[in-house]
Parts: sequence; structure tokens; C-alpha cells
Amino acid sequence: MKTYIVGRSDSADIQLEDSSVSGQHLSITPQSGRWHVKDLDSTNGTFVMNTQGKHEIKEETLEGSERLLLGNCVVALADLTAGIQPQSQSQLESGAGAGAGAQKDTGRQSSEDSGFSRYIRTEDGRYVRKSK
Repeated sequence: MKTYIVGRSDSADIQLEDSSVSGQHLSITPQSGRWHVKDLDSTNGTFVMNTQGKHEIKEETLEGSERLLLGNCVVALADLTAGIQPQSQSQLESGAGAGAGAQKDTGRQSSEDSGFSRYIRTEDGRYVRKSK
């Protein structure tokens, strides 16, 4: 199961160009149809935001509809994970998807392999780059 690194660094799988985001801020791992999110000892922390406010997390499994605060950057977990397919429990049990994200070959290059970047619009109206 592949773990994706989110951060400001060029080596991050998902890059956020915001100075308040650490180089390697957090990791996201698909897990049984949900998302295992782990703060990587970031400088400004990782918070889950909800109607009651925000709470800091170090490591938590999330549904995917949550909004995260990474430094000063508010971003939807669903936007960060767009294009990443979480494995369902039945896929894990049957061994399907053993090639993490295995896809039927259509003869076309996927946007994930093409090197194009995607931009995510944060709640404060800024656009940050999501690469790969």
C-alpha cells in the first residue's frame, strides 16, 4: 500500500506551495476505504477542522470528507486525495489492487503519469499545486 507525502518539498508526492507548510508535512495512506493521515512532526501541526473548531492530530484514520489545516493552509482531504483510489476491505482480502492503483491498460497515458500538475483551491482563495 503506497503512502503519499504532502508538503512543500519538491520530493513530496502532493506539493503545497505555502511557506507555513513543512517540507514533509504529513503522510496519507489509503486504508480500507478510508485515509490514514499522520503528521510528520511538522512545524505548524496538522489539524482537522469541523463545526466545533479544530483539533490537532498526530495520527488518525479519516473518512475523506474532512477539511485539514496545514500551517495556514486549509484544504479538503478529498482534494488532496483526488486521483488516489483507497482500497476497500474486499479488495484487501481478495488481494485485488496488489499493484496499488492498478488500472486497466487503455493505451492512453494517465494524467498521473503525464507530469502535469493540478491545482487545488484552498478555502482562502489561493491555488496550490498538487503534482504527480
